[in-house]
Amino acid sequence: MVKIMTASNRHISNLLEMMRKFNELDSYPFNKKITSENLKKFLANPDLGRIWLIEKEKTIIGYLILTFCFSFEYKGTYAYIDEIYLEKEFQNQGIGTQAMKFAMREAKKLNIKMLYLEVEPHNKPAKSLYKKLGFRENKRSLMMRKP
Repeated sequence: MVKIMTASNRHISNLLEMMRKFNELDSYPFNKKITSENLKKFLANPDLGRIWLIEKEKTIIGYLILTFCFSFEYKGTYAYIDEIYLEKEFQNQGIGTQAMKFAMREAKKLNIKMLYLEVEPHNKPAKSLYKKLGFRENKRSLMMRKP
């Protein structure tokens, strides 16, 4: 049975290891010190979002991070599913679907007006899952730069 629970400071070491693996998947840089500091800040301020741990048989097997933003267009808070990660041996068992549905229910309880997420172009299984859950591609271009 899968259990989803709110993360706390006592889970930082578990999160850091899984986040390292998550970043490694697409060769993104990972800085353990900065990520640890950011986790502490994030967990201390619920106005920034939520981190949930995914557990099976009392073992932490993944996590999901929901970050909050504000939009006048959406008339309130919207959120990004910033990261969702499952250990490889637990993928393709419906656990990701359960975690996403949980996050969607929680977002509704939190009065989130819109959910966003990003997916790597090569990650076709994840893209398929998100589409089945009702996510659609946005007609806008997402642009970014450092301040």
